[in-house]
Parts: sequence; C-alpha cells; structure tokens
Amino acid sequence: MTIDSPPGTLPPRVDPETFRSERRFLAGRTRLEMPVLPHDTSGPILVTAGSPRNLRKAVEVYGYAIFRERSYDFPLASADDLGRQEAWLIPAPRLAAVSFVAAGAVSFEPSPDGWELHWMYLHPYARGRQAIDPHWSLFQDRYGSFTVQHPIEPAAEALLRRVGWSPPADPERETTP
Repeated sequence: MTIDSPPGTLPPRVDPETFRSERRFLAGRTRLEMPVLPHDTSGPILVTAGSPRNLRKAVEVYGYAIFRERSYDFPLASADDLGRQEAWLIPAPRLAAVSFVAAGAVSFEPSPDGWELHWMYLHPYARGRQAIDPHWSLFQDRYGSFTVQHPIEPAAEALLRRVGWSPPADPERETTP
C-alpha cells in the first residue's frame, strides 16, 4: 500500500511484461541460495582457478554476495578468473544432506610474506552456527601463520578471537630491551 492509497486498497499493478522482465533481473540480486554440489559432505572443498566450473561458480556466489552486502567496488571472486585465490567452500552446519551444501567460502591469496586470508563470507542462515570453526586447523596447517586483509568485520573479528588467531610477528616492530 502506498501513502496515497486509501486504507484497504492495493496500489495499481504494473504492466505484466515489465514485471516479468524486472523480476528476472532482480531475482539474482535479491536472492541468495546456498549452492548444492554433488560432493561428499565430510569437509570443506578447495577451489582454485583449475577447479571444475561448478565449484568456481559456487565460490562466485559468495564473492558476489559480499560485494553486494558490503557495497564493495567489485566482486571478490569470479568463476572465470579466480586468479591466485585458494577458496574453500564451507559445508552447511547441521544440514542433513547427501550432497554438499555450501554455506559460505573462505579465500586465501599468496602475499609477499606468505599467505593472507583475503575474504570470508557465510550465508545468513549459517551465521552464528560456528560453521568455519571446525575447519580452522585445516587452514592453519595449510597456510601457516597468515595475515588477514582489512577491513575486518566485527563478526570476523569474533571468529578470529574464538579460534585463537593472532597476527604473525613483525620482526621490524619487535624491539629488544
């Protein structure tokens, strides 16, 4: 109902063809579905530029989601060009399924000093369920003492504190007494 409409009445309808065209355009921008993939659900799936397209597309879903949600200048992942990213699709917690349901993605990139956690995104339904926590040791084993790209959102800060992450030591800042 609009402000100008009398109580109990609906606003005028738009042209059906315009509605269908706009709905197709807006559906991908307003809906975020967890990708379902034909893989085992036992742990996260590593996705690189050489991975099958369906896995790269699943990473792209979350790269675009963070782009839209946080108003970034560009998407953080594209299925056509993952670059040097190593992205991990995170399984949905407490979702009983035979197939892999991707609840989010965590992406690392090589940096001059090792590795950097480039970005991470969880579907709103998976937030607050500690979906990344059980897999954190895998990231530590693979990437060692990595840095985290800023800005760090409050939820990401809470995750990093919870899993005990601390920034790598900076030899230039260390002083001897």
